[in-house]
Amino acid sequence: MPVDFVKLQAPTDLWAFQTMDRKPIQYMNRLFRPSLTTTEVGFPKYWTSKVSDNEKGFYHKIDLVRGRHELCNSLWKYYHGHNACSFTLNECFDALEKLCLDVGEDAFQFVVNHLEIGVFFQVNFDLIQKVRMTYKNSAFDAMKKSKSREVYGWRLQLTQFEIKLYDVRAKQRLAKEVIDAPVGSYRFEIKYYDKKILRKMGVKVTEDLFIGECPLFIHWQNVVQTIVFELFPDIPSGLKTSDIKNLCLYLSDGFEEFQRIVKQKPSGKTDLARVKDSVERNRMLLDGKINLKELLLEAFNSSLLLCGKKYT
Repeated sequence: MPVDFVKLQAPTDLWAFQTMDRKPIQYMNRLFRPSLTTTEVGFPKYWTSKVSDNEKGFYHKIDLVRGRHELCNSLWKYYHGHNACSFTLNECFDALEKLCLDVGEDAFQFVVNHLEIGVFFQVNFDLIQKVRMTYKNSAFDAMKKSKSREVYGWRLQLTQFEIKLYDVRAKQRLAKEVIDAPVGSYRFEIKYYDKKILRKMGVKVTEDLFIGECPLFIHWQNVVQTIVFELFPDIPSGLKTSDIKNLCLYLSDGFEEFQRIVKQKPSGKTDLARVKDSVERNRMLLDGKINLKELLLEAFNSSLLLCGKKYT
């Protein structure tokens, strides 16, 4: 499964970190440093261990208040160094084996508290400006960097998960990161941040992602099937202004309301007929360049191709 960001919980015995000694502690082949803030009894509230951004390693936090040790990272970036590429289920397994070696523990038994599943794909036009999305009648919100008007993606946050589609290069540029993604790079992701839905879908530890047909895979596919993708057409410069207005109206979220209102007016049928006439005469422009739903499902299914016996 193409797993990007994960938040895992390791079965760590926290007694060694319940100390008032402020010296760093070596654990899981990592050096943990204490926080400046303390609990009521004087222990550091948490201990952390992180590596440089170049290493793409996991960030560790041992929280003595909540009583848990969590590891956070993009499994995709951990394996490839970036996420502007394909990432198969086989590679996901290999990444977790690498994590086992790095921490000296069985990472396949780490509890999954947060999981982001996505696909990477490329198209040769500005997808974000041309697509609009709805899921169960809820429209997606624009993704913007703070204080910027530029829309680089679309996002819908729900109670148990979040869906987003974004331009990788635009996101890197707005974040002032090194722009290393190929031109026309896009990512579609579903972020599962509610443990209840993960458990309902049979995912408690990372090993569950590789045993049989995980229900979470089916849920991801069903969500994509349910999303309505609308792609706006390329409008040629020679098209009449009236036709442009009618096409934009037809493709807008308010077209159903427009139909309802004009039908109540004496000239309504004529007004509606003009719009429909424009649409029929320019039907070729409305044919999408791609079937985005099929593209996402194909990319996802390709990432799940299994080989060998380690998944059976």
